[in-house]
Amino acid sequence: MKLRKISDVCEIVMGQSPDSSSYNDNGDGVPFFQGKADFGELYPVKRMYCSKPSKIAIKNDVLMSVRAPVGDVNIAIEECCIGRGIAAIRANEDINFKYLFYVLNYMKERIENLGTGSTFKAISKAPLSSVEIPVPSLELQLKIVQTLDKVNGVIKKRQSQITALDELTQSLFLEMFGDPSTNSTQFGKKPLSQFGEIITGNTPSRKISEYYGNQIEWIKSDNINTPFHFLTQAKEYLSEKGMAKGRVVPKNSILVTCIAGSKSCIGNAAIADREVSFNQQINAIVPKGNPYFLYTQFLVGKNLVQAASTDGMKGLVSKGAFQKVEFIFPPIDLQNEFGEKFITIQGNKEKLLKSLNEIESLYNSLMKKAFKGGLYQEQ
Repeated sequence: MKLRKISDVCEIVMGQSPDSSSYNDNGDGVPFFQGKADFGELYPVKRMYCSKPSKIAIKNDVLMSVRAPVGDVNIAIEECCIGRGIAAIRANEDINFKYLFYVLNYMKERIENLGTGSTFKAISKAPLSSVEIPVPSLELQLKIVQTLDKVNGVIKKRQSQITALDELTQSLFLEMFGDPSTNSTQFGKKPLSQFGEIITGNTPSRKISEYYGNQIEWIKSDNINTPFHFLTQAKEYLSEKGMAKGRVVPKNSILVTCIAGSKSCIGNAAIADREVSFNQQINAIVPKGNPYFLYTQFLVGKNLVQAASTDGMKGLVSKGAFQKVEFIFPPIDLQNEFGEKFITIQGNKEKLLKSLNEIESLYNSLMKKAFKGGLYQEQ
C-alpha cells in the first residue's frame, strides 16, 4: 500500500487561542474547542463558543489533539474555532475524511512518540506534516471505512446494552427500596458502622522494598473508578511482609474512595471478588448483610458519602465521618432477594462484556490489516 506524507494529501491548520474576551457559553459565535478535554467518542462536545475566532476548522476536518496528550482524534461536524491544543487536518480529493480519521487513530501511538517536551508533550506542524500514512485508492478507502464502521457499530451496540444493564440494576434498587437520600420507602436508617466492619487502607513504607512483591494485590482508587462493579486487577502487589503491614479484606468486601483529587470521585465503590489489600485513599467495609445490596446502595447513594467530605476542591472523608454516614437497612430477606437479581443481571453483563472484548479484538485486527494492505487488495 502506497505511503504518502500527511502534507501531500491534507492541509494542516494549527490552532490558535483567540482573545479570551470572545469566549462565552451562551452560543455567541462558533463552537470553540481547546483540546482533548473537548473530545467525545467521535465528535467534539460543545461547551464553549467564540465570537472572534482566530483559527477555523470546517465540517469533516479531522481534529487532532497536539498538546498533552498528542494524537487523539475527533471529527468536526460544523465550522468551529480551534485553540492551540488542536490541529485541523483537512483531507484533499485523494483521501476520504473518515478513512483519514481511522488511519490517524490507528497511528496514534506513533504520532504521540513524535511529541516533544519535558513537562508535557506537544507536536508542531513540521513533524506532523512529515508523518507517512497508507493511501490506497478512494474505492478501497471507502471499503475499509464501511467495514470499520460496521464493526464499530456493533461495539457501540454492546456498550449500550451493558450501560442499560447497569441502569437496570440501579432502577431495580430504587423500585424495591426507594432513594436512600430521601428514604422514600420509610425503611429505617443505620450508620455504616452497623453494616459491617470498616477498615481504612494504608501504604507500607516505600523505603522498605521487601514490603512489595507478588503476594497480594494492592488496590488503588484507579481500580475502583471504572465501568465495572468489581475491582479491576491491581498493577502493584505487596509481599508477605508488606501484607502484614498493610490492610487486607476478604472477598465480598466493598471498597470506597474516600480521599481524592476531585470531590466527584469521592464515594466511588466496587466489590472485591477476591482477598485484596488497599491504600489509604480507600475505606473498606466487610458487610454483615448482603454485599450486592450494600454495594448498589453506594451506587445510588454516592451523594451521601460525598456530603460527609471536607470542603474544598479535593475530597476527604475520614473513617470517623464514613462510619456515621446513614444508609437504609431493609429486612435481610429483601436484601437477599435483590442480591439474587443483581447476580442474574451481572451474569448477563459478563456475557456481553465477553462479546465486547471479542468484537474489540476483531476491530483491532481489522485495523491492522486495513492499513497494512491485508484486508482488501487493489483492483
